[in-house]
Amino acid sequence: MNIESPPYRWFDRCTGQLTGSLPHLIDRIFKNLSIDYQYSPLSAYRPEVIVKYNLMMLNGELDARSTNDVNKLDGILYSESAISSVIMSAFYLSDAVSISNLEDLRRLKAGVITPSMKVTKFSIGQRYLKANQIPFILVPSEAAGVEALKLGKIDYLMSRKYSPLLLIKGNFKSFDIEEPITSFYFSVSENSRLAERMPEINREIKKAHESGLMDFLDKNYLLLWFAEREMKCPKNLKKTTQKLKLSEP
Repeated sequence: MNIESPPYRWFDRCTGQLTGSLPHLIDRIFKNLSIDYQYSPLSAYRPEVIVKYNLMMLNGELDARSTNDVNKLDGILYSESAISSVIMSAFYLSDAVSISNLEDLRRLKAGVITPSMKVTKFSIGQRYLKANQIPFILVPSEAAGVEALKLGKIDYLMSRKYSPLLLIKGNFKSFDIEEPITSFYFSVSENSRLAERMPEINREIKKAHESGLMDFLDKNYLLLWFAEREMKCPKNLKKTTQKLKLSEP
């Protein structure tokens, strides 16, 4: 999950601090368990850096991180339930087509956002379309996808359900894919001090699922992200994107 990925996480444009539903959830869990911690924003989840993160955990340089690793590694513990799930939607022009089911997706022209412009197993959208035998073309960005829709090159664009660019554009409708497309789990190094607390962390994550807290946070942080765009930053406010201590002393 990229750092700039509302509503899950992004840097506040005024303070420069990390915010979003995922940091909020992690902070809540750790506060409930009286665990002191420091949150260090890492770079985007590209294939070449996932290996680096895993090595950092195995070498004791990193205690824990959120992960969508397909293959679980020895030496790393994984939460029983996901701490965040990325759901996909098919965005389309409301006056051009209508989409209400999988068969509609199959008969129409699909586009999927892929910055590398390469077919890859790491693309959530590509995986879904391939699994359902839906042909598609690649577009490098959401902006390019919007342009392709307007020009009629594609009928719909596969993107995250909470896609800021597409949600801002009022003339788009969306069809939500029901099942979570990919899930992120909380992972802990077996050498970390957090390893023995994993049963407690699992209980807190389960409570967040059952109470509806995760969906509540996603929806409300999306509203916050939209509101932030209209806010004026206070003068002389210092920004920081350094390591963040989200829990209170």
